[in-house]
Amino acid sequence: DKPTTTAPTTTAPAKPTGTVEPANTTTAKPATGADRVTLDIGGSFNYSVSSELLSGDLKVQRSGDDVRAIVGRGEFSGPSGEPASVIMNVRRLWMSDLWVGSVTVRDNADDVKHRIPYVGQVEVDGDTVSGSGNWISLGTFPNLFQPMTLDWSVEDSA
Repeated sequence: DKPTTTAPTTTAPAKPTGTVEPANTTTAKPATGADRVTLDIGGSFNYSVSSELLSGDLKVQRSGDDVRAIVGRGEFSGPSGEPASVIMNVRRLWMSDLWVGSVTVRDNADDVKHRIPYVGQVEVDGDTVSGSGNWISLGTFPNLFQPMTLDWSVEDSA
């Protein structure tokens, strides 16, 4: 008789039960590269839009973790699908929580051409800054004073 040899066998160690493989927890914004503007104007007329910019740049200017200003201009698709534009110039008043400036909206297709004064506060959520304000628009007789509201947000992609 010939001696019998057996090759050693190896077995992968069993995973303990009840464990879960770690998931990839990195979440990234889609790399569209376009800023987003949302405007909601109410009062004597209504205008509402949320759109990525087709061109231009809206900047959320920071100093460390603090937002100092929202500035820039851009073109976007208005509610009718036609090009419209926005100019943001909202700045923090010194070291206070008060913000001042203006939001200018031009949308010829929807007959909107307004430079809206802004005095109020802003809310910061990551790359998105938003605010709400009220103002009085001058109308025609007999409705000379028209109360208006503005809700806005800007998402700075860069």
